[in-house]
Amino acid sequence: MRYVLNCIVAVLWALWLGGLITMFISVTALFGTDENLAKQAAPVLFVRFELYQMILAGTAVAAGVIWHVSERSSTRLAIALLFILAGVGATVARTAITPRMESLRLKGESGGAEFKSLHGQSMLIYLTDTAALVLAGLALPAAMAGDKRQKV
Repeated sequence: MRYVLNCIVAVLWALWLGGLITMFISVTALFGTDENLAKQAAPVLFVRFELYQMILAGTAVAAGVIWHVSERSSTRLAIALLFILAGVGATVARTAITPRMESLRLKGESGGAEFKSLHGQSMLIYLTDTAALVLAGLALPAAMAGDKRQKV
């Protein structure tokens, strides 16, 4: 069971962080290549990615909590909490920020102050989520090795 949970958590973490990195690379490449195309394609990519991310976030949070409960350690608790932090960020982006940005974009107001503010908030959330997942990844090897020094 330990091996299975280790694998599930590791795969979910990798898919989630990999997806975030792929979004950064793809959108940056789009804007660097063809800004008009990027303005059309990036919103579609973000909306689709956020659905994928919500599925991964929910699954990773559940797996992380189960993983911690199955063999309590401070490292596993930290990873579960980092997953929860990133999951909250993903939820806020998908439910509160992206819909407002999309509404403004569809009205042709993507150059306005409100859109720019929302875009900045979105970028901050995406960077925070990425940082949380990088930290979780740095802790994964110790957690998988069964860091039993500090039981929680």
